[in-house]
Amino acid sequence: MMMMKEAFDIFFEKLNRVYEEEFGTKPMIPYSEKWNRDLLVSEPDDEGYVEWEPKLQTDDIDWAYIERELGFSLCEELKEFYSTYSFADLDGRYNKMFINFDGINIKKGVEVMVRDAYEIGKDDFPNSEVFAIGDAQIRDDDGYTLYFDNKDGRLFAREFDTNKTVEVSNSITEVIANMEALI
Repeated sequence: MMMMKEAFDIFFEKLNRVYEEEFGTKPMIPYSEKWNRDLLVSEPDDEGYVEWEPKLQTDDIDWAYIERELGFSLCEELKEFYSTYSFADLDGRYNKMFINFDGINIKKGVEVMVRDAYEIGKDDFPNSEVFAIGDAQIRDDDGYTLYFDNKDGRLFAREFDTNKTVEVSNSITEVIANMEALI
């Protein structure tokens, strides 16, 4: 089974190649004063974009504290998703869906991100262990939220206006490794 770091490495290599071929740069995002400066590797350009690169995380994350706060244990895949790399943007195409995983450590720290993702998931799916970890566009509908179910490792997207749920995968790792990188 593939490890999360390997999946991220595969995806980031694809992402770097797409940006290098298209713009001759590293991946870019609109600049914000709120971004984690450790990920930014350029000054804003004329259009207000900065280059960024992922960084392996070195901070110790107190998972025991987070789990006590949540009231349940987190599966290893979710812990690895949040603790392997810090990154700004993870967009790609996977099985005809456009997937966007929320950036890790770009706006706020991991502990806050995990808690916020769970609070959103809990609001949307009461009495569950579901985390909102991004968004998706499926069949031209960009109103889907991307969720991860901590209990069964299922990644799915839900559009609440239409009550449509789409199964994405049984593995975050598999999705990240196999996504086509997009600009």
